[in-house]
Amino acid sequence: MLGTPRPSEATTVLRHNDRHIFNAWNRFTFRQPLPALSLPFSFFLALRYLKPKRTFLSIITLISVLGVLLGVTVLILVISVMTGFDRELRQKV
Repeated sequence: MLGTPRPSEATTVLRHNDRHIFNAWNRFTFRQPLPALSLPFSFFLALRYLKPKRTFLSIITLISVLGVLLGVTVLILVISVMTGFDRELRQKV
């Protein structure tokens, strides 16, 4: 009873699992290139911020991306229509 405390089963299992995770991580990092490094930086950055960590944040991200997409689409459409009107007006005058 006065000696060093004996580790419980929970800490032994935890150490065993940590060792497997560490070995799996080493096998992955040293034998295969990281998938993020094979992507262009802009895609890596976009995927990093679009990957949902919580559901509510992913909904906000989806709404934001759709808003930007809609805004850019409308901007391109308006510029195209205005360019067409400008050409027609110059041809008639």
